[in-house]
Amino acid sequence: MPIKENYSLIAFDNLLEGIQVHDFNWRYIYVNDALLKQSTYSREELIGYTIQEKYPGIEQTELWTVLEHCMANRISKSYEGEFVFPDGKRAFLELSIQPVPEGLLILSIDRSRFFLAKQQLQISHERLLFHVKNTPLGFIQWNEYMQVEVISKRTEEIFGWDIDDLQHKRSGGEILIHQGYLHEAFKKTKELLKGDVESNKVLLCCNTKDGNHIWCEWFNSVVKNKKGKVVTIMSLIDNVTKEKTIENNLFKINRLYAFVSATNQSILHTKNKQELFDNICTIATEIGKFKTAWIALLNGKGRLIIVSIKGDNHTGFDYLHYSGMDFTKLPFQNTTIAKVLSTQQYAVSPDEKKLADEMVKYVNSDKPPANAPGFGANPLPQQ
Repeated sequence: MPIKENYSLIAFDNLLEGIQVHDFNWRYIYVNDALLKQSTYSREELIGYTIQEKYPGIEQTELWTVLEHCMANRISKSYEGEFVFPDGKRAFLELSIQPVPEGLLILSIDRSRFFLAKQQLQISHERLLFHVKNTPLGFIQWNEYMQVEVISKRTEEIFGWDIDDLQHKRSGGEILIHQGYLHEAFKKTKELLKGDVESNKVLLCCNTKDGNHIWCEWFNSVVKNKKGKVVTIMSLIDNVTKEKTIENNLFKINRLYAFVSATNQSILHTKNKQELFDNICTIATEIGKFKTAWIALLNGKGRLIIVSIKGDNHTGFDYLHYSGMDFTKLPFQNTTIAKVLSTQQYAVSPDEKKLADEMVKYVNSDKPPANAPGFGANPLPQQ
């Protein structure tokens, strides 16, 4: 029976998929227009010729093994792969191979665009993984509920937490971000989820697994679905603790310089002793930003008499207990102030939590008079 009577050639001719039919000798007996576009041959160049004649070397390919198996065993199979045509053109085709009474029917779909996009996506993914693994920045991927999905090795190094630590919590952010900075972190997250911005950055104080606090700069961006809904937030994290420490130290140095400079100016221009004492304490609290400042004089019996005090009332009240005490005896004996009075040297003493500086100044002389002034300042939390 002629092939035209066996198949609906009109339907085949209008299909977007390529159709080719081979007899048992592998000769082309039918091709549709879509197949001609895929092959770059004309119909006359194919009909009556064998597939081996048109594609020399096909017998050495994996496809040929599949075709022979289908022809000999009369079974159907699917196959996909890249094909190189005689003119050098390359295409990625998806084949559906079906046995028919005349031989073999092959339906082919050109997936070249899809395959190329898939290759490019794979290359982009591999590049992203390379950068994530090798960048000095940490990487965290969150879902729209701010649950951690992926973290990089560098993130583990920065914070000490691993993926299991963070995924077992409702919100990994509450583990990583210091409580005092959660409000700012949530504010930035809300901006992203609402679609107000595509990306943002924020400097936050963070927690490490070993209980330390570090400063991190977060660079955040979003991935949206086709409907514009945020489905992923990606964060790059830079540990800037060293830079922040240097910045804080410079700030404190500049603050102390301003305090010393203003104190010197007051000494030069203030004639009244009590006014001078009060001015210095005011300068210490307002310019030096110390919590409490006080000045005491040593009387003839070696006891401190506080003559001026400014700043925090509660702390100042505590210091008033020192007034009239002998600095060589307990509880005064082991304080920084007592050491300054004993050694006649300046001293700077950080408190145990490293939150502040306490500076105590004593005016030196070969033989300090009974009324030698002393100056003290209470710890000030870092800003």
